[in-house]
Amino acid sequence: MIQWLYETIYTAVGEMFSQFGEKIKAGSPTERNILIEQTVAHGYIPTPELFLPTVYESSYSSAKFEECAGDKIADKAVELAKELF
Repeated sequence: MIQWLYETIYTAVGEMFSQFGEKIKAGSPTERNILIEQTVAHGYIPTPELFLPTVYESSYSSAKFEECAGDKIADKAVELAKELF
């Protein structure tokens, strides 16, 4: 995470579903936010309700994270951003 002028740039491992980006933006202390994904690892980070055997993004080969990973990442990102501001 980087503070640049009045913007916050967030980075996340994997490909997060848009709901997590919206959660980060809603809780962010700055009005302008940029979310950059797939910065370290790869794999989808679907919402918990989509962790079903029939959903490709949550299959073992596609999702390398636990069901609550997206919420944990989003919550921690907002917490750290609030510490910066």
